[in-house]
Amino acid sequence: MRIIIVPLLILVLFGCHSEADKKTTDTTQQIAETKTVSTAAIQKDTVSTPLNPDDTIPNISIPADAIQVTDDKIDTSFNIHMLWNGEGIERTPTLSKLQWKALIYKNKSFYLQDTETKLKRELYPEGTEEVGTMGLFISSIDKNATYLISGLNITNRPIDTFDVRNKFDVTNKIIYPGQKIKFDYKGTTYIFYATGSKMDSVKKGYKNYKLFLTANVKGHTFNQLISSMGSYFGSVEDGEELSYFTIEFVGDIDGDRIPDIVVTWAAEYYDSRDLYVSSLAGDKAILKHVATF
Repeated sequence: MRIIIVPLLILVLFGCHSEADKKTTDTTQQIAETKTVSTAAIQKDTVSTPLNPDDTIPNISIPADAIQVTDDKIDTSFNIHMLWNGEGIERTPTLSKLQWKALIYKNKSFYLQDTETKLKRELYPEGTEEVGTMGLFISSIDKNATYLISGLNITNRPIDTFDVRNKFDVTNKIIYPGQKIKFDYKGTTYIFYATGSKMDSVKKGYKNYKLFLTANVKGHTFNQLISSMGSYFGSVEDGEELSYFTIEFVGDIDGDRIPDIVVTWAAEYYDSRDLYVSSLAGDKAILKHVATF
């Protein structure tokens, strides 16, 4: 259950499980597989053999000693939870007993602080799978809280963020195959880019979609797969209901001077949000996929 929302804020966290659970069925996934490969091998894997003349491949220069992270599956061993403030928690009070920090948005800035939560029973709203039924919703006692975080070793402080709205079409924040987004954060250059092949049946649909992030951090250059989708990626048009990824948040939640990100997966009636944290990736990747909601 979730309403599909694309807010003007740079941070939108976590949707419902339902369809998203198809992506993360194994709760014991290990740390992302890594290997050192040559430039030619990286290009072969990330670009792949063209499936048709419409394959869209961005021009990305990747050093020969780059480490390629190929597994985009979640690692839930850290038991990290992040919720949208006021989110339904499927009729169980368990999450309300955790220690939460609130991500506050005030005066055009984000910061973390300790918070208490409360539970409230109310009807699920229009646009949700459970519309009309009674649910249990968790919220912070702080009216300025936008999101709740538990299980991550973070301190109360202002959060440095990067406004992704300056890099994307503000109506969708989607990186389509063939596109790349380059930005600097704390003196390091990062590049998001996407590959994929056009579908024959849908005007703006793609198959074999892959979203990557590359950067030189932690003493290495990484080329990391962030999210992937086998088919039906793109806009909702031509009578087809497609799914897509949007980059909703780029900012240093864990305080290690490397940006953490939130990627939203959305379809017609469902959405989920994936949290990637840099400090938990160690020296094996830029980021680790640690939570989905």
